[in-house]
Amino acid sequence: MKKGLLVFLVVLVGTTVIYADDFGASVSAGANLAFLSADGATDALLSDRSPRFGLTVGVQGNYNFHSNKRQVQLSIQPGIFYTMKGYRIYTSGGDMKANLDYLEIPILLKAGILLKGSANPYFLVGPSIGIHVLNETIVETSGVTATVKNDKRNDFGLVIGAGAALDNGISIDLRANFGFINIDETTDDKNKNHSMALLVSYAIL
Repeated sequence: MKKGLLVFLVVLVGTTVIYADDFGASVSAGANLAFLSADGATDALLSDRSPRFGLTVGVQGNYNFHSNKRQVQLSIQPGIFYTMKGYRIYTSGGDMKANLDYLEIPILLKAGILLKGSANPYFLVGPSIGIHVLNETIVETSGVTATVKNDKRNDFGLVIGAGAALDNGISIDLRANFGFINIDETTDDKNKNHSMALLVSYAIL
């Protein structure tokens, strides 16, 4: 995992130097609403589950590679984010919290609409790799709390989003991440991560 992060950062910095005129970078932070999509026996077991509210923070680049008469601008937007996912189950007999945290690396195609106003809308789509950092289950029953560390499994999904870039270097977007990977190897049921994130970004380059 460390080697992969090092390669990603080297490519990010190298691209900034080579394509300085067309490259930008920003820091991002926001709120994440995550839940687990399940089927079969697992879906019945988790029928009372609730989403997990968490944070997502990271950095992202933006390389502009095409502009259509200054009306539509296409970019590649790679990033790296720490994202909190999982779910919650609250019952009269006890509570269970599943914390699934990932280091996510999305590589998105960004289509920006260049307007004359102070806000330019854009759309995002692309794949995202999730490197599993934390997988723990916390069970609280009759005042007793037990924490179980589970096997980690990486994730892969599709990101779709839309937002607006402001003249002051701030951009705001809403992103949906649809996971494709069964994150629980102990069952044949399909347990997939899905999430919605509201991000605020500030351009530093």
